[in-house]
Amino acid sequence: MPTKEEHFGKGLALYGQNKHEAVEAIQRAIEINPQEPMYHTSLSTVYRDMGRIPEAEEEMAISYQLQRGS
Repeated sequence: MPTKEEHFGKGLALYGQNKHEAVEAIQRAIEINPQEPMYHTSLSTVYRDMGRIPEAEEEMAISYQLQRGS
């Protein structure tokens, strides 16, 4: 079973090629470790680049909350 880091790395690698697959890989990393702010930040960036602004804003808000420890 791939680790959260492997899912996240795959998501970053796919980011330039296939954003939909990147979303799926980063979401799997988040399922394994939802408390990692970088995963949410990265997913926000992919969503933003796809034009999915509401989802991007939601993921960025989660990342900020995790970074602040709220």
